[in-house]
Parts: sequence; structure tokens; C-alpha cells
Amino acid sequence: MGPVVDDGSGAGKMSVVYLKPAWQAEGLSPPEKLVLLKLADQASDDGLCWPSIETIRTHTALGKTAVYRSLARLEERGLIERLKGNEKIVARKSNNYQLHFGAIEALSHSPNERSASRTCGRDDTAQGSVSRTPRRAEPRR
Repeated sequence: MGPVVDDGSGAGKMSVVYLKPAWQAEGLSPPEKLVLLKLADQASDDGLCWPSIETIRTHTALGKTAVYRSLARLEERGLIERLKGNEKIVARKSNNYQLHFGAIEALSHSPNERSASRTCGRDDTAQGSVSRTPRRAEPRR
């Protein structure tokens, strides 16, 4: 089990297990990524969370339509599952969401993740040094 924190909202214990793969996930639109991050932020170690649409809207600064579209797209991609009706685990007005760790983690292991542009200035050469050529000022005419 990962570290667990209580956010004080009465929503139960939250875990940070889903946050790293959500942050590293590639191929999502900005609204989809924000919604996934919000769900991951509130998810338990089992990937279950139940934020309301209003909570997602408030924390992501997205409009209601963008939140609904993002949730639908995340569900279509198999990253989350909305649990409704008899599937509800927690008696709340909002939906329960089940995050699928394997699907989210798979998005964080794309070949582009290891590209040089994402190494924050690190050089993977044997010397480990970063060579930078200084820019020369163009002569003014």
C-alpha cells in the first residue's frame, strides 16, 4: 500500500498510488489530464473515488461540459469506470469512479517519455555533462 492521507473532507482516506502514473500519462488532452489528476488525487489505494462534478470543476477550473466530456473520454479509453446504481460502493449523490492503474500506467511508458527533451537538461552520455554552445549575438547593422 502507498502513503495514505486524510484530506479532511470526510471522503475517506486518499492515496498517492495513482498520482505518479497520472502525471506521467501522455496522449491526453489538457482537460482529460486535469480530470484524471483530480480523480487520482482523491483515489484510494484500490483506485476508488467519488468527487462530485462540482468538486472536479472547482479544482480543475474547467467548465461543466469539459468535465463531462473528459470523463466520457477517459472512460472510453479504459482509464476509468463510472460505477452507477447498484454498483455504487459509497452512498453519495455523485458517481463513484474506479481508476484502472494498468491502463493509466501504460500511458506513462510511451517511447517519447525517454526523449532527450524530457530529461530536464540531463545528458545520458558517459561523461554525464551537458554541453551547450553559447549563442552569439548577431551584429547590428
